Amino acid sequence: MDTNLAQIVVEREATLKKNKDQFVEVKSVCCKFFEKYDNQLEKVSMQNNLVMKKYEDWSKVLIEP
Repeated sequence: MDTNLAQIVVEREATLKKNKDQFVEVKSVCCKFFEKYDNQLEKVSMQNNLVMKKYEDWSKVLIEP
């Protein structure tokens, strides 16, 4: 009975370590993904602002004589 209990405890600890390692890996992948997403979103926002500014300049020239 004691050997079964000891074996169960060892297996439980191994499973917990494996799950923790996998969780850390998934967390790392998610962090990298969202960091890349934030960078791309910022880049697109800057490009959008640039296009809007060009449009405003263009519309002023077009409307004003």
